[in-house]
Amino acid sequence: MPNRRYESGRRMEWQRRKVWESLGCVVVRAAGSHSCWDLVSIHPALPVYLIQCKIVQTEVQANRMLRAFEKNPPMPKSESYVMVLEVQVIRKGVYSISVCA
Repeated sequence: MPNRRYESGRRMEWQRRKVWESLGCVVVRAAGSHSCWDLVSIHPALPVYLIQCKIVQTEVQANRMLRAFEKNPPMPKSESYVMVLEVQVIRKGVYSISVCA
């Protein structure tokens, strides 16, 4: 049986996947890949979105994580894709930041 952190992370990924699909995107969940991207969102009229999902306890942790992602993204910036970090604060909501060229 998977642990609770895995289950909550998986649940967040599926929730965010539904949000992106509601925007008309095709979304692939990179389960078990151990890459820095949890979701890849593709839309014919938009660049590819590489999405990382995280869950934290406090808004302070979320803000720290979002600032660090913006300052030092996991890949070089490009016009071909947009890097997105979506951070869920338990019982609060989801915060998001995008990094592009």
